[in-house]
Amino acid sequence: MMQVVGFLLISTSLWSEVFPLSLGSIKKTNKEPKPNGYGVRPRGVPFIRGALYATGVNFTCFSGSKMIPFSRVNDDYCDCPDGSDEPGTSACPNGKFHCLNRGYKAIDIPSSRVNDQICDCCDGSDEWDSAVDCPNICDEMGAKWREEIQRRAAVAQKGYAKRLELANEGSKIKAEKEKSIDGLRKERNELLPKRDEAEGKKKEIEEKEREAKDRHHKAWEEERDQKKQAKVIALFGTLDVNSDQKITLDEMKTFKEFDSDNNGEVSDDEAKDYLSGVEESDLEHFKMKVYETIEMLFPDPDDEKKTEKVEGDTEKAEIKDKQSDSATPGENEMSGAEDKGRELEELAELEGEPLDGEHATALPPPPPPPVHSSPSQLHLKDSMPDYDDATKKLMEEADEARKVYNEISDRIRDLDSSIRDAESYLNGDFGVDSAWAPLKGKWLEFDDSQYTYKLCLFDRAVQKEKSGHLETSLGRWLEWSGGDEDKYKEQLYDKGQGCWNGPERSTRVVVECGEETELVDATEPAKCEYRFVLRSPAACPDPATITDVHEEL
Repeated sequence: MMQVVGFLLISTSLWSEVFPLSLGSIKKTNKEPKPNGYGVRPRGVPFIRGALYATGVNFTCFSGSKMIPFSRVNDDYCDCPDGSDEPGTSACPNGKFHCLNRGYKAIDIPSSRVNDQICDCCDGSDEWDSAVDCPNICDEMGAKWREEIQRRAAVAQKGYAKRLELANEGSKIKAEKEKSIDGLRKERNELLPKRDEAEGKKKEIEEKEREAKDRHHKAWEEERDQKKQAKVIALFGTLDVNSDQKITLDEMKTFKEFDSDNNGEVSDDEAKDYLSGVEESDLEHFKMKVYETIEMLFPDPDDEKKTEKVEGDTEKAEIKDKQSDSATPGENEMSGAEDKGRELEELAELEGEPLDGEHATALPPPPPPPVHSSPSQLHLKDSMPDYDDATKKLMEEADEARKVYNEISDRIRDLDSSIRDAESYLNGDFGVDSAWAPLKGKWLEFDDSQYTYKLCLFDRAVQKEKSGHLETSLGRWLEWSGGDEDKYKEQLYDKGQGCWNGPERSTRVVVECGEETELVDATEPAKCEYRFVLRSPAACPDPATITDVHEEL
């Protein structure tokens, strides 16, 4: 890319278009050297150094290290360490040859290129003693160069007009930020003690809220544990058909719920599996090893009666047992046995043989009833009841205290953000006229075949794969890095994501004049070091200051 500022760089593409390099076959000839167009100056000496080569008896090397006879200047032998005695030959490796290039731009080339059979000067003056006949195309190149200058001048003219608008906008932004920052800081300072006060109230009421909730939770956990214990005992009592305080395999086999393979009967293995590998279980073993496994085999029946009591917005259901409230585990089975005993007594009386004493106590236990009461009727709804009114009131007060505190804290955070933003404008370097200030935070993109490159001005540079959503940091804004001559011609973004076995990524952004602010190129000239080209009106110079100052154009 050609830099706009100064318009003095040589376009290599333009050069090659009108001035293809020529290659000679013989370096030296017996012909007379081509005419010297340098006047009284030795060949290869620029006009501004002519006085240093004034014709005289002796010549002093520029470094002052040696004085030689003037006749040894351009004698194709290097006498001066600095190469100043051979401006027109290739004798000194560190010498410079000045191409006059009248009609175009005078340039200096390494003296090693003199008479090397390649045309470096557009006027051919570097091949003054070789067989190569270099055409003089300086007028043609000059014409094309002046067209390019005019084109760039037109761009600069339009761009500079936009730059003035940006500078005016930037000045307003900085003035507004400077005016607002004092008010922002004042409001923030006023809110700080209010936030502290609100935080104190919040903590105080939250502590009361926590204590009330803890009491409620503890009471509910105790009640839940009691209910669970009752459910365990009730289910144990139901499965303990003969009420001998242990559950056997035979008792388990009477419940179809344990028929795992649904073949119509419960096998010993099935019953043993549900008893956690034992053949009989007491209450403690049942509670620790069995209950959690079989509890869900007995779902709530459809005809279970529930009562609902509404407190606030929380629904509480209570399950009403079909059996007597006074019944205890195993009592139903005992009452069944008593009924069976009375039936036997009545039958004996009818036969004339009343039962008493010994016979009455020797009655065998009745067989298990054909239909068992479902223990699932004892399952209770395991949900915490609603908080009491006093706790609800504390919760409402705590919510309000949190709301007040959060509103103040959020406002302080917003103020902090606004203050940082204002400070970034006031302390930032946005050019001598603040033309870059309105562009702060503007996103620009450039696509190549594999990546999308993004630049957020004065913030960060990123690289995004087109085939996915992964973004890689190529650096954060650091500074203008154009150097002492013009620091605003380049930006530096550093401390990006680290490369594998390499340094942190960084990006240098070359800034050029353009009618619009746009990213026009992105490359990686070295591993993890990126180069963007940015064009913007903010980089356009005043057209009145653009001159081609080369003395021999």
